[in-house]
Amino acid sequence: MSTRPRIYADSCCFIEAVKHKRGLPLSVGSSDVATRETDCWFFRRLCDASRDGAIQLVTSMLSVAECLHVDEAGGPTEETRRLFVELLTSGAVVDLVEPDLFIAERARDLHWRDGILLSGADSLHVASALLDGCTEFVTLDGKINKQKFATAIPAIQKIGLSVVRPSQTAICQMSIEPMTSSRTSQKASRKAKPRVRKQAQYERFQQNRSRAWR
Repeated sequence: MSTRPRIYADSCCFIEAVKHKRGLPLSVGSSDVATRETDCWFFRRLCDASRDGAIQLVTSMLSVAECLHVDEAGGPTEETRRLFVELLTSGAVVDLVEPDLFIAERARDLHWRDGILLSGADSLHVASALLDGCTEFVTLDGKINKQKFATAIPAIQKIGLSVVRPSQTAICQMSIEPMTSSRTSQKASRKAKPRVRKQAQYERFQQNRSRAWR
């Protein structure tokens, strides 16, 4: 089983990433332009990191149906369609989660069992993230600040899913402890391996920060 961090991405992140890539006006929502620009930049770096194997971005197949256009006059251009395909269905960037019966029931139980009231689509996204083993749900401030979703965030976090903006993901804020150069026992070496893997993941992510999105 892969030890890569699995991060769930809401569909709005892909829409804004394509706008950002194409230089189109962003849906600023309740944030200022600089905040949205920063989050789009970080999300594109997360896409790069997922493509290179440092992390694994995850989203529901529902996102494929939700990412239709970027408010272009005359409908989505071929370039916009190409970018959505590259991000969502090429298999290079995200793992797609199929909304099966187990996910549908978990989405229902968010309300029945956990008292979390969301729209049907948001419930499916959150349930997909939970059942896939993700610990972070990446979305944008436009959703985070909506009253219905904002009210649900504490309860979502209580059941093990942290709701964050792209610039707030743990891998973006990870601090790495200095690596020891001592060679003591095999036991100590085995204990150091998880830290080595964590550092390697972080270093690959940092390298992506200086690259342009393909």
